[in-house]
Amino acid sequence: MTRGRTDGCHASVGQALRAIGLHPMDLSQAGNGVEDYLVPLQRMAGMQWPSGHKEVRRWWLLVECKVPDPERSKREPIRFTKAQVEWRKLTAGWPRIVVTSGQDAVDQIREMT
Repeated sequence: MTRGRTDGCHASVGQALRAIGLHPMDLSQAGNGVEDYLVPLQRMAGMQWPSGHKEVRRWWLLVECKVPDPERSKREPIRFTKAQVEWRKLTAGWPRIVVTSGQDAVDQIREMT
């Protein structure tokens, strides 16, 4: 079992997500390769019910905060721990993003919603 720790952009990502009205759950202390945040998202779908209500799609998004390492190649600027690699294999297919700043998080989430 590995302990959780945060990257340098962790706090700014959480602040940025809250600033746009999201309510991220901080999972950084969970350890074992689990992402840093669990973020509830929703998007209005195209279907409208006879009652006039639009269908709302809801899902959970896993958000991993990483600070790029300038010493690494441009092809692989971010390094995952062994625990993170294993967790990502176990949870393949779950919606997730890797962000490097609060603005990066906001931009990626706005693009998907």
